[in-house]
Amino acid sequence: MPRGKFIAILGADGVGKSTVIRLLAPKLREPGRDFVFFHWKPVKNGMHRNEIPGDNPHNPRDKKPRNPLASLVFLAYHWLGFWFGYFRFIRPELRRGNTVIADRYAFDMLLDPARFRLNIPAWLLRGSVYTLPRPDTIIGLFAKSETIIARKPELSIGEIEQYQAKLVKITGIKIVDAEAQPEQVSYQIRK
Repeated sequence: MPRGKFIAILGADGVGKSTVIRLLAPKLREPGRDFVFFHWKPVKNGMHRNEIPGDNPHNPRDKKPRNPLASLVFLAYHWLGFWFGYFRFIRPELRRGNTVIADRYAFDMLLDPARFRLNIPAWLLRGSVYTLPRPDTIIGLFAKSETIIARKPELSIGEIEQYQAKLVKITGIKIVDAEAQPEQVSYQIRK
C-alpha cells in the first residue's frame, strides 16, 4: 500500500486558508482512501476524517505575552505534543495511505509568536519547529496585505507583512499566489 501524504497549509489570517482547504481536501482524496484534517496540532478530538469543521475564531493577541520561562514551558509542552500526535495520529494515517492536511501546523509558532503569546528568541522557536516531524509538502498562501485585510481585518498591514516575510523563508515551502479566486488557488495547489 502506498504511503499517504502529509500536507501543511500556512498563511496569515484572512489569506483564505480555510476556504482553500475546504475546496482542496476532497480533491486530494484518492479512491478508497480518506483525508484527515487537523488544525495546528494533532490531538485526539482535533482529527477530522473526510470533513473540515467550521472556523473556530481565536485571537489571543490582546493578551499580554507570557514571561520567558512560561513561554519556554509552553513551547516544550507543545513540542512534545506534536511528536506524540505525529506517532499517535498522523503516522498511522500515512501508513494507511491517507492524506493528512494540517491548517497552520507548528510553523505558526514561528510565523506568529504573538498568537501563542510567546516571549522567547526567534532562534529557539526556529530550532524547536525544525526538529518536529516535517510534512511532505508545505504550502504557503501569499497575498497582498490589502487583499488580506479586505477579507478578514484581524491583523494590521505591518503584522501581515512581517508574517509573510517569515513565511517565504521556511525551508522547502511552496508559495502559492492567493490573490485569485479560491477555486483557482485550489487548482494551483493540486497542480
